[in-house]
Amino acid sequence: MELHTDKFVETKNFSYAMSAFCRARANGHPIPEVILEFIEKAFLEWGKYDGEKSLDEILGIKPGKGKKSVLSDEWTKQRNERLFLIMTTLIALEWSIKDAAEGACCWLQKQYEVNPIKHRHLKPSNAGRKNENILLDSKTLEGYWYDSKYRIQREEAALRAQTPLILMDDNEKADYQRRIRNLMGKI
Repeated sequence: MELHTDKFVETKNFSYAMSAFCRARANGHPIPEVILEFIEKAFLEWGKYDGEKSLDEILGIKPGKGKKSVLSDEWTKQRNERLFLIMTTLIALEWSIKDAAEGACCWLQKQYEVNPIKHRHLKPSNAGRKNENILLDSKTLEGYWYDSKYRIQREEAALRAQTPLILMDDNEKADYQRRIRNLMGKI
């Protein structure tokens, strides 16, 4: 751990900071102060830019040509959790899975269009190969819905959707559906 901390201090290479952090945690040691200061400074800077400057850029992470960001998997997971939450809410409001997938994809698309810099992490690395304007098509999302590897995310989304649905009155439910239909261009 000390070797990685020293290498980080010498080079400011994020991989050494990450290694020192993980080794300290794995062995029950305190995280070196220089590593905590680095992480805190990065988070403060990221917050200052309200996500418009990537953590990759702030931390000095260079994924390399043709490679994805070290944060891509987490961003994809968070994006899918949000999409599944929208889908489970719509399905509970008696939408078909196909229509719920389309509504969730339209929501995703709108978020990106309104602020592409802030929401650039929503764009999958393979987006735009067939159609530059589409982030995630509804057929792909519908496929995720039926894919067993997303079962836990679907179940968690269904649980998280229950509380807001219970608290919504009929007018709020209708308004929610109207907003999604508007995004879909079906109003």
